[in-house]
Amino acid sequence: MVSPKLGDVRWRPTRPPPRPPRPPAAPRPSHTILAGTPESFEMCLGADTFAVEYLLGIPTSDEGRYWWFGKICFWVVGGRVLGNRDEVTTMTTMRGSLEDVLRYRGQRHDKGLLQLPAGAAFQAIYDPLSVDRGQPLKEVREAERQFSRFNVIPNGVDVFDQWSAYLIEDQRHGRYLWRGPDEEIHEMWLRAGVVDEVLDAFLDDLCRSTGWERLSPHRS
Repeated sequence: MVSPKLGDVRWRPTRPPPRPPRPPAAPRPSHTILAGTPESFEMCLGADTFAVEYLLGIPTSDEGRYWWFGKICFWVVGGRVLGNRDEVTTMTTMRGSLEDVLRYRGQRHDKGLLQLPAGAAFQAIYDPLSVDRGQPLKEVREAERQFSRFNVIPNGVDVFDQWSAYLIEDQRHGRYLWRGPDEEIHEMWLRAGVVDEVLDAFLDDLCRSTGWERLSPHRS
């Protein structure tokens, strides 16, 4: 058989086969990371950032839809985890508690606390808020008025019971201080505002997923 030549009108180049159709988009992963690049878990852990990871269960009753159980934890720079990420908790309580945290968005400036060593700054907030010395109610309320704005851990959410975390900011930086089950005080410096941005985005995402409404949307 004679091979066809380019000048031979009987020869036609073979057309490439049609491209296969694109596969459907992958379903949204159950663990959602909200910070920087939500699609990339590894990038979140390596970035100078703060992230929320959560997993929603599927409710099978009206009671389940009210409480909406799931799992959640916070990630801080370099893969530091806050919260018992493998334990189940109620997202209803989480929603209300984080709205309380966001009440103080933009109100966490304190030059004096920023200048203290990490341990001293942590204790300067933790002791008035959490240590019972038999102080009068007036002193307790004054401590709450002065220091509650620095708290950035969801109160009343059992998976965070072993953690305390505070955020002190200036115009450019956020000083994130926390202590967990290891009883050591840790410190990370973040961009000012990133913690509130991520918590706010998490609540928006949670409400879209559950059909809830935001209790009190706080926007900068």
